Amino acid sequence: MTLLKNRFPIAVRSFWEGNGWYTCIKCDQNNADQLHHIISPTANCYIKGEHNRSIFNSCPICWKCHANPMQSDYNHWRLTAKVKEIVLRAIANEELELKPIDISFIKKYPQFFEELISIKN
Repeated sequence: MTLLKNRFPIAVRSFWEGNGWYTCIKCDQNNADQLHHIISPTANCYIKGEHNRSIFNSCPICWKCHANPMQSDYNHWRLTAKVKEIVLRAIANEELELKPIDISFIKKYPQFFEELISIKN
């Protein structure tokens, strides 16, 4: 998977690469070739800040899906729900640790994380 090295922390890239994740989160095909921000600077709900580098905002995706419009409320909800499920499972299995940047992301975008809002720093 070719990842944008300057966009996500090493721990985020390592999680997806280390787990051999090549499935595009959007189309479910086995051809993900990059990490994409679910909520990017072009999104209407985007809030500028480092919190956007959270694993919860990272999405393995194929070039075909990346080239199609991603920034809709429907895609934000759908992609966030899929990534959240994967990440929370990894946390529960002690394969991943929740970081302050992840908590910050959850707090900045509560509409996608209603069930997690009670998480404390």
